[in-house]
Amino acid sequence: LTPRHKVSLFADYTFQQGVLAGLGGGLGYRYISSTYGDTANQWLAPGYGLFDATAHYDFKKWRIAVSASNLFDKVYISQCSSESDCFYGLRRNVVMTLTRKF
Repeated sequence: LTPRHKVSLFADYTFQQGVLAGLGGGLGYRYISSTYGDTANQWLAPGYGLFDATAHYDFKKWRIAVSASNLFDKVYISQCSSESDCFYGLRRNVVMTLTRKF
């Protein structure tokens, strides 16, 4: 029930100078390989890949950000515990945060 491979990569950049100073964003990719769906390893649940993204703006000691997981709203099976007991993964999730640094 555990994937053999997991890979994730995320890059983020924030402008430090000029008119866009404080503005930034990032893009990431997560891959989970196929997993056996039963303890006897008789069949495989498919692997999947998901994109994530964020956009943020820093000013004084504050950051406002909008982040999205599963950016393209991919429908996928995240886990199976038997051939007839599978669960879909989370759909697109968008969150806005306001953070204060001390």
